[in-house]
Amino acid sequence: AARNVAVSEATGNETVALCSGCFHTLSVANHLVHEDAELKKRVNRRLKKSGLEITGEHPIKNFLHVLRNDIGLEAIEKQVINPLSSLKIAPHYGCHLVRPLEATNMDDAENPQWMDDIIRATGAEVAEYEGKMACCGAPIMPSDEDKAFTLTASKLKHIKASGADAITLVCPTCYTQMETQQAKAVAKAGTEFNLPVLYLGELLALSMGMTDLVTKYQRRYHRVSIAPLLEKIGGAS
Repeated sequence: AARNVAVSEATGNETVALCSGCFHTLSVANHLVHEDAELKKRVNRRLKKSGLEITGEHPIKNFLHVLRNDIGLEAIEKQVINPLSSLKIAPHYGCHLVRPLEATNMDDAENPQWMDDIIRATGAEVAEYEGKMACCGAPIMPSDEDKAFTLTASKLKHIKASGADAITLVCPTCYTQMETQQAKAVAKAGTEFNLPVLYLGELLALSMGMTDLVTKYQRRYHRVSIAPLLEKIGGAS
């Protein structure tokens, strides 16, 4: 991880990770080097062989940082031409995006709001639900698949109970667990959820009038139909 940070640092550009797990790993490595001078020396002795160096000062960001802070809510709101006022959206932050705060530089470890803020910027209502920071189950899939889908089913039950029309997130692993494999959670719970899952970028695209593009991805990548969402906002299905 430190080597990857050093490679990125050498370019002079900020690092932006789309994957929450990758973001967490890089951020923690960068933070540890920054806080521990002896560790920094040991790591840099090895990196020197490749002509690299890590300072611990390199900016590591998630896609959410870029949207919420670099682009900003005001700029996002100006691009919204199709407000999603008819939708209620549940944010899923996951285990690796927020904690530890000293490494991730997110807003709050227990009740983060940045994704909520972006949902509101699209015109949609934020669905408040029990277990907002609960795990989707994906991290324990390799060791206990049964327990993993028990966690997934529990998460989806709470979201469904909130009246949410859909879930939005930024983590590909969480997406796979809650969308691609939602049928397995249904089997575990013994009840249908029919909860569409959208990447945050897709939600923004819908609010910015790019319904055709999202529909294209619906046919290729979504196992849970987003047609009900498109109907609610007056888009093609």
